[in-house]
Amino acid sequence: MERDTLRPLPAERFPMRMRKVVTVRPNSYFVLNRHHYSVPARYVGKRLELIYDEDTISVYYNMRLVTSHRRDDAPYEYSTKASHKLPGHHPKYDLEIEELLQKAADIDLKVYGYLHDVAEEREYPPQAYRTVKGMLALLRQVR
Repeated sequence: MERDTLRPLPAERFPMRMRKVVTVRPNSYFVLNRHHYSVPARYVGKRLELIYDEDTISVYYNMRLVTSHRRDDAPYEYSTKASHKLPGHHPKYDLEIEELLQKAADIDLKVYGYLHDVAEEREYPPQAYRTVKGMLALLRQVR
């Protein structure tokens, strides 16, 4: 009896969305599944609501859309949008990385070359600093 009025099922499945509340860190990033996403600096310390699925993350503050990101589950990486106008130059970290690389050069040129490559690979200077500093600390423990 109802068969004539039924419509076919949609071709695409309905995307399951999840909700999570996060706090923006002092570096203007929040973390979802160990991946860091940027938001404008004025939201530092604020609690944001995330609505996300397999492909996208929508970020809300007081029920207003702040930004959206393509979801990326690569751990410990950073997704940054230029429109957030985050400080692109970190002079403190640049100087300290140079000091750490100088210590690595004092140990051995191969160590310097490796740590220099590691620091260049990191897009976010504080992450590069922490990585190089941690590797030098491990080297000191071994020696």
